[in-house]
Amino acid sequence: LFDVSSDGIRRTKPADADERTATYPLRQSDYLILTVFITVAGLIIYNTVTSVVDAPRDAAVITPAVEKIENSIAVLPFANMSSDPENEYLADGISDEILIKLGEFRDLHVIGRTSSFAFKNSGFDIPKLSSLLGVRFLLQGTVRKDGNQLRISTQLVDDTGVQVWSSAYDRELTGIFAIQKDIAESVATNIAPHLSGQRIEESPRNIEAYQHYLIGREYAIKRVNNYWKLVPEQFNRAIEIDPKFAEPYAELAIFLTLTASGSTDFDDAIARAQQAIDTALSLKPDLARALAAQALLLDMTTQPVDYPRVEGLLRKSLALDPTSMDTHNWLAGNLNQQGRIAEALAVSNRALGIDPLSPSLNVNAAGDEMEQGDFEKAERRLLRMLELPQPSYYAYFGLFDLYFITGRLVAYNNIAKRRVLNYIETSGDAWSMNLARNYAYLGMWELSEYWYTRSAAIQLEGYRGGNIIGSEVLQRQGRYAQMVDYYRAELEAKDQEPGDLGRVLGSDYGAVLALSGDYIRAIQTLELFLDPDSQGQGGPADDELRDGFHALAWAYLQTGDKGNARRITDAFELRYLELEGRDSLHKSSNLFGFALNTLLAGDRELGLDRFRQAVDAGWRDYYSVVHDPRWESVRDNPRFKELMADVKTDLDVQRARVEEIEAEHDFVARVERTLAVKQSESQPLSN
Repeated sequence: LFDVSSDGIRRTKPADADERTATYPLRQSDYLILTVFITVAGLIIYNTVTSVVDAPRDAAVITPAVEKIENSIAVLPFANMSSDPENEYLADGISDEILIKLGEFRDLHVIGRTSSFAFKNSGFDIPKLSSLLGVRFLLQGTVRKDGNQLRISTQLVDDTGVQVWSSAYDRELTGIFAIQKDIAESVATNIAPHLSGQRIEESPRNIEAYQHYLIGREYAIKRVNNYWKLVPEQFNRAIEIDPKFAEPYAELAIFLTLTASGSTDFDDAIARAQQAIDTALSLKPDLARALAAQALLLDMTTQPVDYPRVEGLLRKSLALDPTSMDTHNWLAGNLNQQGRIAEALAVSNRALGIDPLSPSLNVNAAGDEMEQGDFEKAERRLLRMLELPQPSYYAYFGLFDLYFITGRLVAYNNIAKRRVLNYIETSGDAWSMNLARNYAYLGMWELSEYWYTRSAAIQLEGYRGGNIIGSEVLQRQGRYAQMVDYYRAELEAKDQEPGDLGRVLGSDYGAVLALSGDYIRAIQTLELFLDPDSQGQGGPADDELRDGFHALAWAYLQTGDKGNARRITDAFELRYLELEGRDSLHKSSNLFGFALNTLLAGDRELGLDRFRQAVDAGWRDYYSVVHDPRWESVRDNPRFKELMADVKTDLDVQRARVEEIEAEHDFVARVERTLAVKQSESQPLSN
């Protein structure tokens, strides 16, 4: 329509116009057309740039897996083609069961569940998925449920996307277990034709019970909202429907064991877990998850821990189910506790080879890297986990730990906000706890209390998380008496005694009593949960209990019991020297604990030397020390004052940066708007 010339924009001449005719000037309507063109061009440019900026950074962030093994396969989550979104659990469960059955073929290299499911709904094509997962074959499928009729379509494709095999199954829902077995064996036969081995026949299961089991397992994996309550409800419902179904007993036992330390009734949780394990093993003596659950429970509850027995149970469980990443994790931890570091590392590496994108495995690997002082490598690993289409909460907590240890509180603030936005609807725990913590570290009390209140508003029955963060906020303000009232109110509300608390919560409560000056009751409480002679749970190697131990040592000193105080400080001295001896004393939190332990042992100068090491390593938890009576002996020491001033200077710089960000982006207002929209969307329309 138009030409751009040295005379500006002119209308294009008609094809039959005389060459001698002057260029056609613009008419009034042409300006409107040009305006539309410019607007469209602007939108195209904007959308193109936005697409580039917002494009998934998978290629840059997610490192491709190792060289592909010929008989390697990943089972992608089957797509739910039913109209009911609740059937998503059924589709995922079918994929998961097929994956487990394929794992029984020893000549197959089967990628673990978390890696296979990491790219669900990502839209990545087959060659990219194959490269990222490091496999030669991928199994895809769809599940359509119509009443009691089930249609499952599957296809096996190679790493170029070429179909190798496909099949469809039309069955009644009651035949789902036979379908899983058929698909697994058909796939294995096509990609590994020389396989042999006896297949284990599955006993029939009640389909309704099975669906509750699948939902409970999915709730536990994803930590959906209220998962503390919903997970056991689903497993118990499965058990109620089919009391002879062993698997939900095992999963319930694992859930109860893992959450016992955070429960307000530790002993009851442990007793129920053991009962569930006993039932599962009576129904199916070689159930891998039940054996792993027993190992986990023994590790948590026996003193001293029988490490060889726990190891034996975990190895037997892995022999039965080599695809279990949880069991690999627990075995690596067991070997670490026995000082068999090289073997533990080999177990972890083997697990990462099976499930390279497993969040729990990667967070543990990042923890090992932090202990070795390689914080940059640990950060890269954890940030890579956040770039997955469905990032796990494990990665967030790994980064919270890393940024706290290295004193990078602005980065901590950014990740905590990112977590709030990602989990605002689905998180199973108080999604704002870590943001409340971060503001407390920075001394931004108003925002800290706001986010703590947000956390408390969704407090879950029997869950300690919100209680702990509330106590932490108060502690950094020196409000020790209020901390005691806080815990006592909870005990009274539940008609409990301190001994009914879990080990972690009981240790925290005892520490609060000591800091408030109630030394006798602090000693009585802490002695229920802490044992300085233990080599495992409840001992100096349990990092969650360190502050409780140092509070107990302080309480002993204040009551004149120097002998028992020395037992604790000597045990921790050996612990820290052991870490130092194997070049694992790099974390500022450990160095800070080393410094406090040395002060409690009576060596002020060496204690301050070690405090300097902690500060140099990134310790910035300034407000936790300002009011802490355990540091009273050096409060007026010039070296201590200088170190604290250095920390405060850096802290003030970081606080100023966070305040700038807050002024530029009102995060509170953003979250409030988001919650208001969610609430309005959930309200039924009025007549």
